[in-house]
Amino acid sequence: MNYYLPTETELIDAFHRSDQRADRLLFNRHFRALCVYAENIVGNMQEAEDLVVIVFQKMMAMRMEFQSSSGISAFLYTSTRNAALNANRNNKQRTLAKERFMYLEPIASSQKDSGQNEIIMIELLSHIYQEMENLPHKCRTIFKLYFLQQMSSDEIAGSLGISPQTARTQKARAIQLLRIRVWRKAQQLIDLVLIIFLLQ
Repeated sequence: MNYYLPTETELIDAFHRSDQRADRLLFNRHFRALCVYAENIVGNMQEAEDLVVIVFQKMMAMRMEFQSSSGISAFLYTSTRNAALNANRNNKQRTLAKERFMYLEPIASSQKDSGQNEIIMIELLSHIYQEMENLPHKCRTIFKLYFLQQMSSDEIAGSLGISPQTARTQKARAIQLLRIRVWRKAQQLIDLVLIIFLLQ
C-alpha cells in the first residue's frame, strides 16, 4: 500500500490545488478529534459531526488563504469551537421558544378558538416538508432518509452507494439550510401566537 506522506510544503501546495489526497489527509488527521472537541460543548456526537463537516466545507472553500498546516489546524479548532458555541445558543433559544409555546397552550385551549395552536403547528410542519422539497437534489434525498427513515450516515451511504463522508456532508448541508429557513418561520409563528393571545 502506498501511503501519502507529503512534506509541509508539498501538503500545502497539494491543498491549494484541491488535491483529494491532501483533503483526505487533513480530514483524517483532524476529523475525529474535532468531533470529540465539539461533542464536549454540544453534548451530542451526531450534531458534533454535522458541525465539523460544515467547518471542513468552509475551510476548503477558502483553501488558498492557508499557508501552513498549523494555520489550518488553528482555523479548524477555532471554527469548531465557535460553531459548537453558536449551536448551544441556538438550542437554548429553540428550547425557550418551545417553552413559550407550551406555556401558551393551556391558555389557548381555554379560549373559544381552542384549535388555533394545532393549526399553527400543522402550518409549521407543512413548512418543514415544503422546505425539504426545496433542498438541492442530493441533499433532499439524503435528508429524507435521515429524517423520515431515521437512517444513520453509514446506512445512507450503503443504501445510495456513496461514502459515509459524503452522506455526512450532504446531511449537514441540508440541516444547515433547514435550520435557517424553518427556524425563521418558527419564530414568526410563535410571534403570531402571542399576537392572537393579546388580541383576545
